[in-house]
Amino acid sequence: MNLAEHVHNVRTYGLKYEMLYDIKQLTGAGADSHIAGALERIESHTYARLPHDEIKRELCYEYKKIFGYEPDPDIPETYNEKILWSKLNDRDPLRTLLTDKASVRDWVIEKLGTDKYCVPRYGVWDSFDEIDFGALPDSFILKVNHGWDANALVKDKRDLDVEECRKKFDKWMRKSFLGRTMEYQYLGIVPKIICEELLFSDKDDLPDYKFFCFDGKVFCSYLMEDYSLDPQNGKLGFLDRDFNLMPYHRKEYRPLDAQPQKPEGHEKMIEIAEILSEGFPHVRVDLYNVNGKIYFGEMTFTTTAGYGKFDPPEFDRVLGEQWKINTTYVIRENTGYDGFCATLIYVMYFLMFAQEHGFAPVIKLTREFAYFDEEKSKEISNPWEYYFATPDDVCDESNAKNVCYCNYHHRDMMREKLPLSPYDAKNYDSDRVLEACLPLVRKYLKLKPEIIDDASEILKQVWNNGGKVLGVHFRGTDYKKGYDRHPVFVDEEETIAQIRKAMENVKFDAVFVATDDLNVFDRIKTALPNTIVLMHPDVYRSGGDVSVAFSKDDRKFHHYLLGYEIARDMYTLSLCDGLVAGKSSVGFMSNLYKRSRNEEYEYMHIIDNGNNENDNAYFKES
Repeated sequence: MNLAEHVHNVRTYGLKYEMLYDIKQLTGAGADSHIAGALERIESHTYARLPHDEIKRELCYEYKKIFGYEPDPDIPETYNEKILWSKLNDRDPLRTLLTDKASVRDWVIEKLGTDKYCVPRYGVWDSFDEIDFGALPDSFILKVNHGWDANALVKDKRDLDVEECRKKFDKWMRKSFLGRTMEYQYLGIVPKIICEELLFSDKDDLPDYKFFCFDGKVFCSYLMEDYSLDPQNGKLGFLDRDFNLMPYHRKEYRPLDAQPQKPEGHEKMIEIAEILSEGFPHVRVDLYNVNGKIYFGEMTFTTTAGYGKFDPPEFDRVLGEQWKINTTYVIRENTGYDGFCATLIYVMYFLMFAQEHGFAPVIKLTREFAYFDEEKSKEISNPWEYYFATPDDVCDESNAKNVCYCNYHHRDMMREKLPLSPYDAKNYDSDRVLEACLPLVRKYLKLKPEIIDDASEILKQVWNNGGKVLGVHFRGTDYKKGYDRHPVFVDEEETIAQIRKAMENVKFDAVFVATDDLNVFDRIKTALPNTIVLMHPDVYRSGGDVSVAFSKDDRKFHHYLLGYEIARDMYTLSLCDGLVAGKSSVGFMSNLYKRSRNEEYEYMHIIDNGNNENDNAYFKES
């Protein structure tokens, strides 16, 4: 053990644990020793009281020790990673009921409608002293109900050393099987001793078939041979649903070296496993087959506690792909520094991430959102819902079993695969960008009807006369500062020149101007004296060089209205017949909304003067 592990033990379990651990290591005390039992009790006591974040830390720590890398428990991919996830998140009390070897029997009988598949039971006791051995048959098996590998096979009770057996069961009854593996389904099981018929096969070994079930369907099973006789040299092989030997095994066992014979009643075993696994995303159903007679063994929710190594290792991922975890993915604003349409782009990155991982997204912005409004939040708690309709199938975060929160690593992963930068003019007409974004806009970025109606109202005077409108977006204020990696500022003269060029190509009857700049509207109107020039008159604009997104004003719902005005301007641009704009998030989103309605601009020109390369970093100003 290295120094880091010693430090970890002291920090997690305390100095007493570390001293006992060192003594165990120095003396070579085995798993059955009193020291080992004391260590297990400290571990179980510690883990039973840990808060969620510390459990996550400990699970990842143990996982890394075994597999050599730290998993992401929020986005598990392999089978073992998903077991880690389930230990952390799935505290369904039914798992505890079915892990309890005493109580699971009645549940199995109810599910199957018969007790014919249950091993005959001779008794259940709260302590070893309650057992009347005289009333038991000559052969039987004793086991505890709250753990594993804690049983006694008695082939002839005349040979049983009762006192030695008592010592073992007294120790096992005191043991908490929660331990360092943190399998929380064992927490809360009241320890008991069970006595059942000792099953015999015409083979020397008892065939044990373990069915891996996902959403109520058997994917594969594994068969253990020679394990009962010699656990250290047992063989293990995975078999597909049709009982064909697969090229996988567990590293700690020798592989099966030949195709085993399909047992009599294999199809019935699959039927039983699927009945018992119904309703569970994953469970392993263990069955015995004794000369064609099928018996239920146990339900296992965390095979090998999530620390089993497969050979070859890719089977870990193959099994993981079968296990579908219903994850609610909560999307929040990237930072509080982003404008309205920049936030929409970041939301799309996170939606793409959720889509790729099969997560159910929930968009839930916080008070860090630039357009969060204290007054409006009294009516609507989620700032996203100030402006956007909620899809019918959206998940309820509060009732979700597994919740994952977005972070900038997720955004960066998707940005590396498909950049959505509005500062690259090619993205405005990229098939890949449109294919990825349009379904997201249609489903998740639906503006509220009042914004859409308000956006279209200003254009009706032109539409009613059969006219066409050229949309123009002018980004002023802080764009004039020339921030690093932001577009080179497009001034009024160049914008007006491009408007005139557009009107030479298409007969536009009016120009709609969307801008944050206080003065540009009048300049455009003066430059185009014979053209109807429109704008939403109530938009908050600035004559300075600070973004209006971070402005302060005494008007009621000021921050909410800032977002409303940008959303309305952006959507009005999307309703226009043509578009002239510099590179910006507003122009980029206007085009996406246009395309989301299966429409295209008759004329679109994105003014591209390149991007700044300097030391003038963008930051939030107020």
